[in-house]
Amino acid sequence: DNVYIGADLRGVLEILIAVLCLKDAMVVVESPCDWMILRLLQDADVQVIELPLQANGGLDLEQLKQLLETKPVRLVMLSSGLNMPRGSVASHSNRQSTAELLERHGSWVLENDCYGELAFEPDGLRFRDLLNPDRLIVFSTFEKSIGPEAPYGYLLSRQLSVELQRHFLLRSFRLSPIRQKAIARLYSNGRIDQHLLVLRRLLKDRKVHMTQLLQERLGDALHFVEPLGGATIWVQSLRQVDVRRVFQRLLRHQVVIAPGELFSLQGLHAQHLRLSHTFGGDHDLGAAMGLLGDALRLESID
Repeated sequence: DNVYIGADLRGVLEILIAVLCLKDAMVVVESPCDWMILRLLQDADVQVIELPLQANGGLDLEQLKQLLETKPVRLVMLSSGLNMPRGSVASHSNRQSTAELLERHGSWVLENDCYGELAFEPDGLRFRDLLNPDRLIVFSTFEKSIGPEAPYGYLLSRQLSVELQRHFLLRSFRLSPIRQKAIARLYSNGRIDQHLLVLRRLLKDRKVHMTQLLQERLGDALHFVEPLGGATIWVQSLRQVDVRRVFQRLLRHQVVIAPGELFSLQGLHAQHLRLSHTFGGDHDLGAAMGLLGDALRLESID
């Protein structure tokens, strides 16, 4: 009764924005934040306040406390465990303190669990274990763990059942019953758990390979956050560079990176890049690192 499945993650979030009446409302999000979510909130005229993550992956509790006390914050969106694109995980103590602060203020919390299953060493602790479930909504998608054959997004919520049911029923014609049953079977027979074990191990091995290459070849040009999950690495240029031109230069060689400014609406992370370690294309990873080093050097602003 508390699960609502939509055709895709974007459609699910559009329903949530409508049901919660978030137009012109103030929403606090972690930064960096998934670019698709940011653009969706922006297009819906939501007032987004970005709360930059600290170097250790946790939230600045004093800054969050000040926002909750001085601004009419309607909703706070948090990663369940693994934050992407940083690939970082807040400490247990930071998550516990964050949960206590949100409870004291009676805040509505939206938990982003899209990447929760992709932590290399899942610790099992989620914000939903620490917060009042009556003021919590969880959203996620099967696509990140199963793949594009399972594009469905879903919500978990105890509240707002009448409105959520109405909106999801209006869109139910977009769902394939056969595909839903196939996904359900994967979960019920344990196949998805086996798949996730293999997927985490594969992602971790590729992460190790890429971070070694980054350290060896670009250690004097880039600083990176050691990712604790996912398929990407969040890096920062140690010199001032024009990241947009770095992106354009690499694109001409069919190497795609994501400029850090994509993950902010307020111009944050201008010297950051998101790199994928599940690299595909005509170049091997070593060649791509060479092209990245050349682009950083040629587009230096110093």
